[in-house]
Amino acid sequence: MEIRIALFAALFFLAASNMYAQQRSTRLLDAINEMSEDLQLSDQQQAQLETLKAEMNADMQALNEQDFEDRSAKREAFQNAMAPYKERVNEILTDEQKAMLKEKRKNNRKHREKSHK
Repeated sequence: MEIRIALFAALFFLAASNMYAQQRSTRLLDAINEMSEDLQLSDQQQAQLETLKAEMNADMQALNEQDFEDRSAKREAFQNAMAPYKERVNEILTDEQKAMLKEKRKNNRKHREKSHK
């Protein structure tokens, strides 16, 4: 019985950590999608970002299915995989849009920190 509980807990933890890693990887593009009206994205920008999100989701899913030595190795792999996508987002957005996004993310971070205290 104790082995079943331990096995269930381990499987639950593994599934939860994989879901969290995948969710974190798309947070930037989700924030952009939520702010698409505020950022005044053109149709072309929206299409480019949707394509980018689909590519990124596929890559993140493939990474998620890989085995890693430990959590830090997995985190590093996800961070390394995200770098080119962040660069591509910066190529798609105008300087004004990037500034607006940065400010919005900064305000969201302050709000999260404040609510966790």
